[in-house]
Amino acid sequence: MNNLLLGTKVQIRAHLVPRKVINLEKRHTRREWHRVLTSKAGIVVGVRSVKEGQARWDDNGRFEPERHIKVYLVAVSLNQIIKVLPEDLVVCEEPSNIEADKPVCYDIPGQQELFVGAN
Repeated sequence: MNNLLLGTKVQIRAHLVPRKVINLEKRHTRREWHRVLTSKAGIVVGVRSVKEGQARWDDNGRFEPERHIKVYLVAVSLNQIIKVLPEDLVVCEEPSNIEADKPVCYDIPGQQELFVGAN
């Protein structure tokens, strides 16, 4: 997959939100990322790797990551930066002439198969 350059204008189909699941019987907290469908436009401002895993409540209390997920940071406004999977981005190219009024967009392949059914 090609990496996106900073400042690329994109349309967003879905973004990720964190969720903590607490299990009192097993004495651990599980951190998961879930997709939320949306339709926003923004600008790519960075790339991160987020982690899913669990934190045990024993003496050391460490977080044990189980999988790493590559996400793009997309600024949709001055005070809102959201995490987006690469396949949920549609890159928009600016029109080359003044008469064209709509940008041209194309899809990016990615790792959406990891999030099937998680909306």
